[in-house]
Amino acid sequence: MNERINQIARGTVTGVIPQIVFSSQELREQVLEGQVHNYEFLITSDNEIPIEGILYSSHVCVNVKHREITGTIIRVLIEVDASYAVAGDSIDGEFCLISNGGEYYLPYHFKVTVLQDHASEVIQELSQFTDLAKKDFSTALQIFLDKDFIRRKFMKEISHRALYYGLLGGNSEASAMEEFLVALHEKEPVHIILEQSGDSIEEITREQGRKLLGEIKLSVSGWGYTQITCETDMPWIQFDKKQVTSADFKGGSYNWMYKVEIAKLHPGKNDACIWIKTPYEKLTYTVHINAPAKVRKKREENKKGWEKIYALLMAYENKQMPDKDALDALEQQATDIMKHDPDNVRLHLLRAWVYLLENKYQMTIHVLEWVEEAIRRGKEEDPEAYCFMLYIRALLNKEGTSFAREQVNHYFEKKPNALLAYLELCLNPNYAKEENAYQFLKIMFEEGIHSPILYSLACRILKVNPRLLEQVGQFELQMLFYGVKNHLLDDNIKNQMLSLPTPDMKFFSIYYRLLCALYKEEESRSLLEAICGLLVRKGKTDKKYQKWYVLGIQRNISLTSLEEYYMYSLSESGQDEIPERIVESYMDKDGLDEKSKCILYTYIVKKYNKKSQIYKNYKKRMEDFVNNQIQKGNVNGRMNRLYHEFLSVDSLNDSQAKVVPDLLFAKKITTSFPFARRVVIRYAQLQQEVIRPVSNQVAWVPVYMDTAAVIFEDEYGNRYTDPSYQIKGVFQDDALLARCCELCPTHMMIHLVHAEHFEYEPIKEEEELYLAMSLLNITVLENMYRQMLLEAIIQYCFTHHTQETIECDSLLLELNCERLEPDTRIQVVEILVESGYYPEAYDRLKMCQWKKIDKEKLLYLLTRRIVDSMYRYDRWIVIIGYWLQERGFYNEIMLSYLAKFFEGTNEQMYHLLATVKKTDTEYRDLPGRVLEQIIVTGNFRHICQVYEWYSEQDYPLETLQKAYYVLKCHCYFCQEKWDQLDLFTAQDASILEGWFQTESQSLPLIYAFALVKYYAACEYLDELQKELAQQIVGLLCRRKSWIKEIIELDRHIFLPYELEGRGIAQVVTKEEKVTIGLRYIPYGNEERFYMEEVYPGVFTKSFVLFADESLSYRIYAGTKVIIEDGRLDGTECFMSQDSRYACLNRSVMLARNKQDEELLEQLKEIDEADYLRKQLFPLL
Repeated sequence: MNERINQIARGTVTGVIPQIVFSSQELREQVLEGQVHNYEFLITSDNEIPIEGILYSSHVCVNVKHREITGTIIRVLIEVDASYAVAGDSIDGEFCLISNGGEYYLPYHFKVTVLQDHASEVIQELSQFTDLAKKDFSTALQIFLDKDFIRRKFMKEISHRALYYGLLGGNSEASAMEEFLVALHEKEPVHIILEQSGDSIEEITREQGRKLLGEIKLSVSGWGYTQITCETDMPWIQFDKKQVTSADFKGGSYNWMYKVEIAKLHPGKNDACIWIKTPYEKLTYTVHINAPAKVRKKREENKKGWEKIYALLMAYENKQMPDKDALDALEQQATDIMKHDPDNVRLHLLRAWVYLLENKYQMTIHVLEWVEEAIRRGKEEDPEAYCFMLYIRALLNKEGTSFAREQVNHYFEKKPNALLAYLELCLNPNYAKEENAYQFLKIMFEEGIHSPILYSLACRILKVNPRLLEQVGQFELQMLFYGVKNHLLDDNIKNQMLSLPTPDMKFFSIYYRLLCALYKEEESRSLLEAICGLLVRKGKTDKKYQKWYVLGIQRNISLTSLEEYYMYSLSESGQDEIPERIVESYMDKDGLDEKSKCILYTYIVKKYNKKSQIYKNYKKRMEDFVNNQIQKGNVNGRMNRLYHEFLSVDSLNDSQAKVVPDLLFAKKITTSFPFARRVVIRYAQLQQEVIRPVSNQVAWVPVYMDTAAVIFEDEYGNRYTDPSYQIKGVFQDDALLARCCELCPTHMMIHLVHAEHFEYEPIKEEEELYLAMSLLNITVLENMYRQMLLEAIIQYCFTHHTQETIECDSLLLELNCERLEPDTRIQVVEILVESGYYPEAYDRLKMCQWKKIDKEKLLYLLTRRIVDSMYRYDRWIVIIGYWLQERGFYNEIMLSYLAKFFEGTNEQMYHLLATVKKTDTEYRDLPGRVLEQIIVTGNFRHICQVYEWYSEQDYPLETLQKAYYVLKCHCYFCQEKWDQLDLFTAQDASILEGWFQTESQSLPLIYAFALVKYYAACEYLDELQKELAQQIVGLLCRRKSWIKEIIELDRHIFLPYELEGRGIAQVVTKEEKVTIGLRYIPYGNEERFYMEEVYPGVFTKSFVLFADESLSYRIYAGTKVIIEDGRLDGTECFMSQDSRYACLNRSVMLARNKQDEELLEQLKEIDEADYLRKQLFPLL
C-alpha cells in the first residue's frame, strides 16, 4: 500500500492495476455444529499484475488465516468456527479485499447442520418421523438411534423421552422403534395373518421318502417391525428357522418351511399344533397326518399283540398268574399274531418255548426243526432268535449247554441287548449266586440296556436277598418303580429301601413318585415320614406338596422343620387356615423365611384381637419384621396388611423415612403379556432403571411419576410396551408421605416428584430454586433433564437477580454452556456481567448469539476486557465493538480501541472516523489509515472530509498530502468522478502555488495542468499568480506539453511565441493509442496523424493556422470514433500584436480583400523587420 501511495505522490495515477477475479461469486456451504471447518478459494489477477492488499471477514466466526495477500494467484485459507453454533443457525457475511485493484466483496453463507441426511434434516414433528418410517424403515431407524434424536421438537414431552430411554435398553433396536411408535399411537402393531388354518395329509407315498416338507403361508397387515417365533408340541416336526422378523417378508408374505420326520410318526392319526407367536398375538396352525394304510393295520395289530405277549411273559416270570393260564394265553396270542405274520421266526420260537414249559417235548422239537434252517441263515441279522433257539435246545439236551453259552457270550459281547443278557444270566454258572446276578443286571443297565426283563429279574433277586439293595441310584429307582407298578415289592424290600440315604436331587422326581405310589398301596407311617423327610431335605415348598406336610402334622410325625416347611408351602393369598398348634409353636422360636413370616403375621393380625395373648406375644416380633421389610424396601401386596397395622406417622423414624416412600408409591402392575419376565420403570430424569421380576404376569414396583415409562422385558432381553397393562396403587397415605418429607428432606425421588412441573412451568419461588439446585447434585441425572434444570435456574436468576440468588453464581461459573439453549447462554452471560464476573462472561460470549445480548451490557463487558487486556488486539472485540458502534452503542475506550485496530471498507472506516471525531476521542493514526485506503482503492467518496481531518493533525505526511492532490488534480483536469462537485478551489490552488515556489522542477506534471486549467477559468489573477502562470507555461512549452487550456491564459499573461497561431486538438480517454483525421475546409482530403500523449490519458495535436484557414477533425481509437466533428479556426489562434505571425496574418487578409497598397506597405515592414533582426542577431 505504501508503494502505491508513493507512486501516486510522484504523479503516476493511471498505472496498470490488477484485474481481480474470485473463483466463485458466493460461498455457500454446510458446516456441522460443534466443529471447526476449513475451506479455501482463489483470487487471481487476469492481467497478471500482482495483487497487493488485505483480506478480512465481516463475521467473527469466519477467520482468514493470512490477511495480507500478494501475488497473481492467491490461495486463501479460511476457518469457519461452528463450535458453539446449533443446527439451524446461519453464519452470514462477506469477505472484503482492500487492494491495489480496488475494493472487492465476496459474500458467504454457511448453514449449520448436524450429521444427517436430508430426510433427517426436515423432521421436526412426530408425524413426519412416522411418515418416514412408513416409507423407509431403515433410514428412520438410523435417525432414531442418533444421539441427537432426543433433542427434536417432538421429544420435548417428558413421557416420550422416558419411553425412548427405556426401549433402547433392550436387545433389539428395530423393535425399540416399533414399540416407540406403537406406544405413542402413531401406528398399529404388525399383525400376522395365516392364509390357512392347517394342513392335512391322508396318505404318505413311497416317493416322499423319510421326510415330508410342508410350509405355512404367512402375510402381514400393516407396516413396521415384529419378531415372530414358531413352536410345536410334536418332536416329528422340525423348522428351518425358529424365529423370523418382518424384514424376512418379501412382498408382505413369507413361507415358513417345516419338515415332518416320517420315521417318528406313530401308526394312525398324527396331530400336531404349531403356534405362530408375536408379542401381541398367538396363532395356531394344525398339522394332521395319517400313516400309510397297509402298514398301519399290520403295525397296529402286531404292536398290540406283542404288548400282550410281553405282559403275559412278565406275568409268568413274576408268578402273577397260574403258570398254565399264562402259557395258554401266550400260545394263543402267538397264534393270533402269526395270522398276519406267519414267517416270523421269533413267534415260532416263543411257541416252542411254551411247549417246552408244558413238557410237550416232541412239539418243541417239531417247531425247532421247522424254523432252524431259516434261523441259522439269518443268525447275523437276528442273533437274538439264534441264541434263543440254542437256549431252548440246551434245555432239551444238557449237552448243548456249553455251545449255547459260547454263542450267547459271543453275540452278547458283540451287541448286547435285554434278551441276550437274560440268556447270558441263565446259561452262565457264575451268575448262579444272587450277588453276581444282581451286579450283572446293574452293569447291563449302565451300558444302556433298559428293559422290564432286567427289572423283573432284579426284583426277584431282591425278594431272595433284600440286602443287595445298598443304594438308591438310577437303576434301583427304575427297578423299584417297575416293581411298584407290578406289585413285585414285599415289605422287606420296602424297609430296605427306606433305610437307605435319600438319592441325589437329580432323582428327586422319580423317587418322590415312587414313595407316593408305595404310600398309595399302603398308608404307613414310615412311608409318610420318608415322603415328608424327602420334601424337607430337598427344600420343596410348592403348594402341591402342602398336603404331605398337613398329613405329617396331623399324624404327629416327628421331623425337624416340618412345621416350617408347612408354613413355606402356604399360599400368599392368605386364605389358608393355620393350625393353632403351629401358631403357638412359633411364639417362642424363629425359623421362618420372610414369606412365611409375612403369611403367619398377617394371619395373626386378621385372626386375633389386639388384646389377645397370642397377639401380644407376637407384637414385638411383628413390629421388628415390618421395620426390617421397610428397610429392605420390600414392595408387594402381601405386606399391605402389616404395613397398615404397624406403620404410622408417630412411629416413623429417620431411617424408615428414607425407604417408606418406595412403599407409598408402590404399584401393582398387571400385564397381558404371558412372556414378560421383568418390568422396567424408566424415568426421563434419571439414567438408571428400576427393574423388578414379573411373576404370573404381575409385578410389584414403586412408580413415583405418571410420566414414567412402563416397559416389559422377555427372557431374551427384548422390550415391549403393553397398551393394555393395568397399574394400581398398593399403599397410599398422604400424612405418612408428608412426615417422610420432614424426616428425610433430601429424598431423591420425592424431590423429582416435586420438581416434575419444571418441565412445563418456570421456577417461581426461591424454594423451587433451591430444590432445582439440589437436584443438580444427583449424579445419575439424564443430561437432557440436567440441562432443563439449568435453564430453569438461569431463567429465574435472570428475572430475579438479587442478593438472594447470589448462591447461583458459583453454579454459573462452573457451568458448561455448550449444551444449553442459545437464549439461555445469553442469559448466563448477562447474569455474569451484572455480577461482575467479566473474564468468565467473556469466555462464554463466544458460545452464544452475542447479537441478542443487551447492548449496554455487551459494551460494558467488552470495555472491561479492553482495559484488563491492556489494549491487546482481539478480533472478537474489534468485530463486536464495531457492530455496537454502528448501532449507537460506544464509549471513549471502545472508540479508541477501534481507531487503533479496526479495518473495514472505506464506508465503514469513514463512519468510524466520523464517530471518533464527533466524540472528540483520541483517534491515533485513524485518519491517515482511512485516507491511505481511499487513495489506494480509488473510491473517492468522503475523501475531502477525511483529508481535512487528516490535515488537522500536527505532523501530516507530505507524501500522503501530495498523493491526495495528485488524485484531486487528476480528477479535476481529466473530469473524473470526485467526492464533491466543487472539485478544485482557490485553497487547493494556493497549496499548489506554495509547492511550485519551492520545488517546481520535481512536482508532478498534473499539478501544472490543474493550475493552468484553474487559471484559465479565473477572471483575475494577482501578480504572484501571473508570475507563476508564466513560469508554468514556460515549463510546459519547454517540455512541448501543450494543452488547449494554455491558449486561454493569453488574457492573463504573455504567451511564448511558440504558441502563436497554434490550434490544439485535445482528448481525454483511457485508450492506449489515439489518431486524428484532419481535413482543411472547404477542400482537402482527410489525413491521419498520431496524437501525442502529454499525460496518461490526455492526447493532443497542435497545428499552425493562418487567419483565413480552418480545418475539421475526427479523433479515433483504432476504428472507433471518439470525437465525431471537431473544428479548428485560424481566427481563434493566439497571436501577439507585432509578431511576425501577426504581420503575415495581416498580409493574408489584405491580399484576400485586394487592398494592394496596404499589402505592399505591410510587406515592406516585414522585410525591414527581417533586416533589422539579421543585423541585431547575426547568429540567428
